[in-house]
Amino acid sequence: MLRPHIVAGNWKMHKGIEEAEAFVRGLERTLDSPDRSGLAELLEEDLLEVLVYPTALCIHSCLISRSTEMVKIGAQNGHWEEKGAYTGEISISALIKEGCDYVLIGHSERRTLFGETDEQVAKKVASVEALGGKAMVCVGELLSQRESGETFNVVRSQVEQALGGRSSDFVAQRLAIAYEPVWAIGTGKTASAQDAQEVCSYIREVVRSLMPNAADSVRVLYGGSVKVDNTFDILKERDIDGLLVGGASLDLEGFTGILNEAYRAMAAKGFGKKL
Repeated sequence: MLRPHIVAGNWKMHKGIEEAEAFVRGLERTLDSPDRSGLAELLEEDLLEVLVYPTALCIHSCLISRSTEMVKIGAQNGHWEEKGAYTGEISISALIKEGCDYVLIGHSERRTLFGETDEQVAKKVASVEALGGKAMVCVGELLSQRESGETFNVVRSQVEQALGGRSSDFVAQRLAIAYEPVWAIGTGKTASAQDAQEVCSYIREVVRSLMPNAADSVRVLYGGSVKVDNTFDILKERDIDGLLVGGASLDLEGFTGILNEAYRAMAAKGFGKKL
């Protein structure tokens, strides 16, 4: 089954307002250029979403700097409560009302640096569903867990808790799962395409065990030191429906290169026949 793909750039704590606006405008021009008509057609046919996650400070500026909705804008985090005494937080409700296309939930840095728990991840996912938004949920194992053979158990537990109580329609249509092995985040180490496929396929089977009707539709992405050089090999795998890109998404030329390789991989999967 050919599922619409996502290529998302997580800017983390990088870029001020002017730089973020310039990037979004430049990316729009790139996607709309004649020599990238194939990418533009995939976007127009809703077979590909190109998404960036700026800092909270830059979300509004990125949204209003767009001349089209060719580039989607997401939030890196959000709180499940609509309002309250939560200093420093921004509600998912406010982010969706502002126009965010996605909310990123459970990124490994949120889990390891800020102590975000599976229970909190589940609350955030539930909030996105209730508010009619879209969620991208991150799951993945530590190096010690991988070395001790716990990868599948860790990932299963994270997926089960994040999706618990959610509807099949929401998971199939408005949720994506990003597998990001923690040992590959910002380290330069990357899971092999075969390893990434194995875990992403397993994630799909976990979803199938929870809600069979959603398993073939839910998008499963890979994230972890994604670069131009490894994009094609990773994305051509059957159960990998996109990429969550970190540092390589900060440079417009580099991110464009990843998109070009993503187009090649999608064509190899058969998407070209739909153009």
